[in-house]
Amino acid sequence: MHCLSNKAQHRSGFTLVLFVFFMMMSIALAALVIDVGFVRLTKRQMQSMTDAAAVELQRQVDATSLTQPFEMQQAGVTVDFEEDGTVVAGNFRASTKWGSNSVGHWQPALQQSQGNLSDDIVVGDYQSVSSNNREQDDYTRNDFVHNPNGNDVLVRLRRTGESLDAGGSAGPPVPFFFGRGLIMGGSTDMWNRIERGTILRQTSIAKQSPARFAGSYVAVLDSSNNLIASEVGLINVRINRLQWQGTTSLNSTQFTIFDSADVSATSIGDAAPISSGSVITSTIYLNSPYPNNSGYVLITESIGISGHTETVVGFGYVQVDHATNTLTRLQRRGYHNTSAVIRTNLSTLNATQLEHLINASRDIFLNYHGISAPALVRSE
Repeated sequence: MHCLSNKAQHRSGFTLVLFVFFMMMSIALAALVIDVGFVRLTKRQMQSMTDAAAVELQRQVDATSLTQPFEMQQAGVTVDFEEDGTVVAGNFRASTKWGSNSVGHWQPALQQSQGNLSDDIVVGDYQSVSSNNREQDDYTRNDFVHNPNGNDVLVRLRRTGESLDAGGSAGPPVPFFFGRGLIMGGSTDMWNRIERGTILRQTSIAKQSPARFAGSYVAVLDSSNNLIASEVGLINVRINRLQWQGTTSLNSTQFTIFDSADVSATSIGDAAPISSGSVITSTIYLNSPYPNNSGYVLITESIGISGHTETVVGFGYVQVDHATNTLTRLQRRGYHNTSAVIRTNLSTLNATQLEHLINASRDIFLNYHGISAPALVRSE
C-alpha cells in the first residue's frame, strides 16, 4: 500500500510537465499558423491589386506617362516596433515590443513610370516562355522585355522595405506577430530577419490580345439633358471583313448602318444585326483620350452558321465624318470597354466554323487594326 502511494505521488508531477510541454508546442504551432496565414492573406491581397492594375493600365498604355488610375486597397497591416531589444546574459535576446499606436495598414500607391526596370509600372513586350520566367533580384525577366513603345504592361507591388529610384515604391515587410518572443543564441542575421519580417513581391503582366467582346457606347445625362459621363463603345455600323481589310477610309457604300436600338454589347460569334438605319450615332466624350464621333464598329463575315446572315468576327475603331458620311480607321495600343473573353454560346458551331471564327478575329487584330483587350498572362 505504501509503495502504490509513492508511485502515485511520483506520477502526479509528470502529468503537469507533459501538460506544460504540449501547451508550449500548441502555442508555437498556433503562432506559426497565424503568421504564415497572414503572409498568405497579404500576398493574395497584393495579387488582386496587381492583377486589376495591370489589366486597367494596359487599356491606358497610349498615355505618355502612366499613372495610378484608381485608388489601391489596403494590403495587410504594418507594425512599427519600439527599439528596446536587449541581450540578456549573453544567450537570450529580448524581442522588441509593439508601440502604443503602431498598428496601421499599408496603402500602396503605384508611382508614375520613369522607364526603369524597377518601376512599379513597366511598359514592354511579353514573350511566352515555357520555363525560368521568374523575376530576378535585378528585376530582369525572360518573359518580359522593357520597351517604352510596347503594348503590354507589367505591374508590381513590393513589401520589401527597400529604397528605390523614382518610379518604384516599396512598403514595409510583413511583420511577424507571434513568432517574436525570446531568441536563444542564433546568428545576428537570423535575428535581423525575424525583426524585419517577411519580404513579399507580387507581379502581374497584362498582354494586348484580340478583343472578342465589346460594349456599346454609353452616355450619361443629368436631369437637364447635359452629358456628365460617357464611355467609348460600339456604334450602329457593321462592315464586311473584306471591305474593312481593303482600305483605311470607307464611304457609305462600303458599310451598313443599322438601327441604333439594336446596338448592344456584342461578342464574336454573335449574329450581326440585320435592321436598317440612316444616321450613325454621334459620340461625345468628356476628359477622354477618345475623340468625339469615334467608336467601335462590327466587322462581319458569312461563315455558314445557321440563322446568321453574317456573323461578327471582330471589331474595329473608326472616326466618323457625319458631313460626308465616311469612316476613317483608327488605331490605339489600348482600348476601354472590351474583353479578350468570348461571351456567347459557341456550342452550335462545328470545328471548321469555330477555327474560322478564331482565326478571323486574330487576323483582323494583327493585320488590320482590329481593337484589342488586355489578357492577364502572369500573376506571381
